[in-house]
Amino acid sequence: MNLIISILLILSPILLLTAQHLSANEKGYYISKDKQDFLGALTLCKTYGLELVSLRTPEDEAELDYALNEFNASTEVGYWLAGTKLKTGDWYWVTTGNMVLYTNWGDGQPDNSGGYENCLELGNFNQYRQPRKWNDLNCTIELNFICKQP
Repeated sequence: MNLIISILLILSPILLLTAQHLSANEKGYYISKDKQDFLGALTLCKTYGLELVSLRTPEDEAELDYALNEFNASTEVGYWLAGTKLKTGDWYWVTTGNMVLYTNWGDGQPDNSGGYENCLELGNFNQYRQPRKWNDLNCTIELNFICKQP
């Protein structure tokens, strides 16, 4: 019994801190309550023992879409995913190191507008208004983000 109380006392500040920044569901998805640039989002997820979300298959995307609907997540904002573009032009998931093979780019994406769009946003809000499609975006822009248990 004392061991259980000790563990709860150790974990309670972590759980409280998580609750201040992220909302969770039973599938292990966490949606941010505040905005961060890409590096900040990646760091905050790691701080809680989570990973910025990678979508490897259409099934992964459908599961995430279900979670976003479950959260009543806004379709009017973008969310950082774990994708980033290397100088070669290839896209990789920074959380796994794997190349992005499955894609769900919005119309006209990726377009590297301005030459600095190297991070992956869920939500294409250019002239096409495609909230569940992918967009490349400047990594310094602050967005909400999605973490998942590894």
